[in-house]
Order: sequence, then C-alpha cells, then structure tokens
Amino acid sequence: MCQVPQVKGQVLLIGGFLAYSLSKELLVIHDETVLAVVMGTTLYFLAQKVSKPIADMLDARYQENNAMSLELDYRNKLHEVVREVKKRLDYQAEIETFQRRTEQLHIIDWVEREVVKSITPQLEKESVSQCIKDLKAMTPA
Repeated sequence: MCQVPQVKGQVLLIGGFLAYSLSKELLVIHDETVLAVVMGTTLYFLAQKVSKPIADMLDARYQENNAMSLELDYRNKLHEVVREVKKRLDYQAEIETFQRRTEQLHIIDWVEREVVKSITPQLEKESVSQCIKDLKAMTPA
C-alpha cells in the first residue's frame, strides 16, 4: 500500500481536472494561456525568492515599532511619576509656607500684646505729653 495517499490523491485530482478541462475545451491552450502559465510561474518563483527578505524587513520594522511603543509607554509613565512627585512637593511647600505664615502671625500678635501690656498709664501720659510738646515746637511762633 502507498504510504502517502493524500499527496498522490491531490496530484491525481489536479491531473484529472486538467485532462477533463482540455477534453471538453474548458481550457484552451493558446497565447493567453501560455502567457498566464509563464506569468504564474514567474510570480511563484519571484515570491519564493523575495518573500524571505521582505518578511525579515517587515519583522524588523515590527520589532522597531514595538520597541518604540514600549519606549513611549516608559516615558509616559516616567512623566506621570515626575508630575506626581512635583505635585506632592508643591503641596509640601504650600504646607510649610502656611505653617511659617501662621507662626509669624502668632509671633506678631504675641509681641503686640506684650508691648501693650508693658505700657503703663504713667508711661502713656509721659508719651502723650512729649508728643504735645513736639507738636508745639513744630508750630511757627
């Protein structure tokens, strides 16, 4: 028995169909048929010869595009991280500025209260008297 019946069966089917087509004149051999066979054979061998370099070139382009896509994703994620870190640092700086401003206001209020407490009624009278004397000295006689 034959070991590979599928291959012989396919060849027999194609040969039988070709013989049937020629006998019933479905396929007429003339200039156009010969040209079609020559063109088909030429295209087949050309495809066999050129397909490997073209496939390699397309694979290289695909890998290059894939690498560029990965690089773009990496840079986008890196940019997102930088933006997030900057946002957090700005927030921290804003908190420190607020705390410093609050401390300054507290110190100003405390100094003002202490100065007001330190002014005695006697000191206030002397200060007002001195101001009046200075004003009188400034007026023309």
